[in-house]
Amino acid sequence: MTRKYLAAALLAALLTGTVEPSFALELSQYNNLDTVSRIVDDSAVTDNLRKALGRDYETFIDNFDVFGEPHTTPGGGLFVEGWLKDLYQENASALVINPDGKIFTAWVVPESDVIQYRSSDNSPDIHADIRQWAARFNTMHFATMN
Repeated sequence: MTRKYLAAALLAALLTGTVEPSFALELSQYNNLDTVSRIVDDSAVTDNLRKALGRDYETFIDNFDVFGEPHTTPGGGLFVEGWLKDLYQENASALVINPDGKIFTAWVVPESDVIQYRSSDNSPDIHADIRQWAARFNTMHFATMN
């Protein structure tokens, strides 16, 4: 009986281990300036963004007119930023997607003096890469969803 449980646990661990790297492999295809814009067409990414952002999804995604150079985060995720052409300081968005599927987002729009922040796990802690991105908005502070 114990062997059955051990085998089931091992199988579950193996299956879980194969799911996460495949998501990470999908993200790696967007980790350069030539392909990063395709990330907004990836249904898995956009579905997760829609779930995390709700009614704010359109405001967030509309800022991706121009894309910055993406990079891998220390945790193995992917950082992506975008802005409206010629509005780098007024209309901009950033996101981090971790290999486990967690998403962290932030955006600014001209009619607001705050940086909006949301994460798929509703964590109030601002992701380090998002915090670094936000440093260019000197007079703004973060607003998080409770």
